[in-house]
Amino acid sequence: MRTSIFKALALLGLSLLLILLLAPAALAGSKDEAPAMPIPAAELLPLKRASIGVLPLRHLIPSTGEGLSRVLADELAASGRYEVCGPELCLDFIDDESALLRLSRGGPGSAIESAMLVSHFDYLLAGSLDVIDISDKDVKLDLGAEFRDLSAMINGGNRIAQVRMSLHLYRCADGQQVWSGQCEGLESQRGLRRQYSSIGWLAGQDIASDEFRQSMLGRAAYKAVGAALRELYAALPLEARVLAVTPSAVVLNLDEQAGLSAGEELQVFAIDELQNSSGISVWSSERRVGSVQIVQFQQGRALCLILDGAAEIAEGDLARPLSEPQALPLETDRL
Repeated sequence: MRTSIFKALALLGLSLLLILLLAPAALAGSKDEAPAMPIPAAELLPLKRASIGVLPLRHLIPSTGEGLSRVLADELAASGRYEVCGPELCLDFIDDESALLRLSRGGPGSAIESAMLVSHFDYLLAGSLDVIDISDKDVKLDLGAEFRDLSAMINGGNRIAQVRMSLHLYRCADGQQVWSGQCEGLESQRGLRRQYSSIGWLAGQDIASDEFRQSMLGRAAYKAVGAALRELYAALPLEARVLAVTPSAVVLNLDEQAGLSAGEELQVFAIDELQNSSGISVWSSERRVGSVQIVQFQQGRALCLILDGAAEIAEGDLARPLSEPQALPLETDRL
């Protein structure tokens, strides 16, 4: 009995001695290897994307303006960049008709109203549908000397579908007008001249339907929407936040819905703020601190390898892709 106790104590002592001898080597080896990145659970990550409220475009036929606004909102949502509130729901937050009119015109005081009236979004998009129509331009036909009389009786023409809208993008935090401009789409077609009345036809059209999209005027409308999206992407570039950092990798709050893929590179920027004596930020500037490369995605986040700047990249920094993806309608005029 006493012998077995001595053997157990001897084995315990030998085990402790081995642990003391091997521990320094194990610690030294761990310094050379980057620790595995603990990826936070999705529910713990601040994954909120910028939100945009899209107001109905002002037009003589309200359903037409609202229909094109719905198309614009759907295309913005399809880009995966923003949380988008369409015109039907957006009207629930603004019930002041005069305020809606000023916001659509981008006139004096409208930017302040966007900050006061709309606290539900990061940005507010408003505007007017200035032109949506098809016009015919006469073109004389020359069927030759033998058919001169027939040429005089029949005129050919160019049919031109035109859609033009004026848009104003407001930042709701401070009411600043971030971008304002006109976006136009044209679709032309040669053929025999015919009369066309847009008002009666438009009143019965579902602008968001596939039937309208396939029409001549619908193609022009989607071209105008594509032109607007280009401007909006430039005004609100694709950004992600650094959520977690290790010596060799970072986690960003974006995923494949934003149009990016594994292997793409992003530049990382730190935001330097200047505060006044009351601690209020009165100025901010960006400073490049490094670059990362996407390795893989999970829902709402991307794991990236640090290419440079490992010592400077920190949580909260901004990341932007080198080549920004642009989700545009197929009808969009290519640059």
